[in-house]
Amino acid sequence: MTVCLVKANRQNISKYFPIVGIVLGGLTIVLSLVITIGTFYLISKIEPEAKPAMSYDLKIDNLPYKPIKEMTPEEFLTLYGILADDYENLVEVFEQDPYDIEVNDEIITLSTWRLEMLARLLDIHQELSKEEYKQILEYNQRISQATEIFNQETP
Repeated sequence: MTVCLVKANRQNISKYFPIVGIVLGGLTIVLSLVITIGTFYLISKIEPEAKPAMSYDLKIDNLPYKPIKEMTPEEFLTLYGILADDYENLVEVFEQDPYDIEVNDEIITLSTWRLEMLARLLDIHQELSKEEYKQILEYNQRISQATEIFNQETP
């Protein structure tokens, strides 16, 4: 780039175009570095869904926001199904590495959610139809099976 300045100086030509070229070239390099670094930063923040159970809070966010105590039986049933799914997904991850601290933290998180869900179940059990109650029992069975695996292999 400085070659253009030297040539312009030797031939007594205006130096404005070489200077503009150098400035624009430098800005292009800086801009491309910023974009590249920004892209790598954003990629590092996007965590692959290697641990499916970690999605529990995201799935809850898709429901209309209500405290568990204010959920309708239908919303409660949906949430309880999500909880059962996440327990089963967590078993798969847990079996790969039972010593993973994040997985064990997630077990605690799901257990806390389950306790809140069971407290709500006591409040609404009379509002549930036979089909809904059967569904709850199925979800409870799936969660219990997962819990047994956690208890057998707890580090």
